[in-house]
Amino acid sequence: MIRRFALVSLALALAGCGLPQVHRDFTGLAPDADPKSFACCHDPERWPEAIANLSLAVAPVALELNPLDTGEIPGTLTGKAEAHAHIVKTARPLDLLLFANKTYIGGRFVPGRFTHSAIYLGTEAELRAIGLWNDPAVLPLQDDIRAGRVFLEAFRPVVRLIEPAKLLQTDAVAILRPALTQAQRREAARRGVARLGAPFDYWFDNRTPDELACTELIQYAMPWIAFDETVSYGRPAVMPDAMVAQAIRGEGLGFVEHVRGVKGGGFVVEDARAAMEDIAAFWGPPPEA
Repeated sequence: MIRRFALVSLALALAGCGLPQVHRDFTGLAPDADPKSFACCHDPERWPEAIANLSLAVAPVALELNPLDTGEIPGTLTGKAEAHAHIVKTARPLDLLLFANKTYIGGRFVPGRFTHSAIYLGTEAELRAIGLWNDPAVLPLQDDIRAGRVFLEAFRPVVRLIEPAKLLQTDAVAILRPALTQAQRREAARRGVARLGAPFDYWFDNRTPDELACTELIQYAMPWIAFDETVSYGRPAVMPDAMVAQAIRGEGLGFVEHVRGVKGGGFVVEDARAAMEDIAAFWGPPPEA
């Protein structure tokens, strides 16, 4: 009990020292910023390595503290059934959802505006349409899918299926569309659901395939796409922001839309520039060549 209290206190202290969400040198996205050359995720090692490793070590406890006990809702899209319905209607099977939310302590440990990701598996009708509903990989999941658990995510403690109301407790969502053939989409679904129950990778290390972080699950499911990797503290990983930036550039992924919750009610649908602005605000100006 004492050890757990100490870890909780440490997690809260580290979260309170989280990285600023707006870089001190950011003065706004240039009006002529070119989506085709948009990039991010330079200088990912902003914490001393010892502090970064310590934050990862206490991450399992920190993630249990989501959201902060402040009386705030955990994200401006939380509980907004109309927004959730829009997102599900817009997404196609095997599309990717990237989430932006810093209300959660866990989100403060991940550098960037977007800190989590998931795969949209699809509804019964959609899976029937692409010939997957009666596939041996999907058959055991039919009850889950009919119950609305249509998203596949790697989150603590294991890879799981989850419904929109639980997944979309966030501030904003970017919907990305992988450039896959129909056959590749079917195979990506099979590969993804085959990892259900795999333990979560709290160290975000692509070299440990037995454990999966959120973007690692996507990489495993879609080996045909060359995702941009960032090496941070010696560990290769695909940062959620880098995945969104890659879609904005149109390299193996397409950017569909950005859905942002509005405080007080409602939501807005935005284009890629809104995501560019948010990502650029976190990382600041790129280093001069």
